[in-house]
Amino acid sequence: MSDYDSTYNLDDIKESIDEAVSELQSIASILKKTASDQAGLWQYVWVLLIVVVFNDWSGSQLDRFTDRLWYSVADDTDWKNVNVIHRPTNCDFLRAPMGSKSCSYKKRTEVFGDKEREALVESALPVDKDDARRKPNSVLVYWYRQEEP
Repeated sequence: MSDYDSTYNLDDIKESIDEAVSELQSIASILKKTASDQAGLWQYVWVLLIVVVFNDWSGSQLDRFTDRLWYSVADDTDWKNVNVIHRPTNCDFLRAPMGSKSCSYKKRTEVFGDKEREALVESALPVDKDDARRKPNSVLVYWYRQEEP
């Protein structure tokens, strides 16, 4: 008796291998399609996240930091002399009661720089002129409530 079993034909084995390869290729293509669909989904998630961040940017902690940085450089003001007031949230859509409140807050600034200092020195009493000259540059960023029609 030989160790070779005649029930297995070489052509049958080749056909089985071809079917297995075909099935594996089909599975691979399905996995690639699923992975690309999920990558597309992540793109939408990132876009949504960016929209939320920029929508809530105004008055956020990051916005206050960038305002402080901007005004300290632009108006030659010391970092500690830039005061940024926290934006009120009572006009926000998601605040109770939810919905439109027909109002919004707009950012305003008051800058005390060289031009304002000179105007103050000119209008001050002689004893107050030295105080006016020593007053440092400063910026106040605050929020103005605006009613919408």
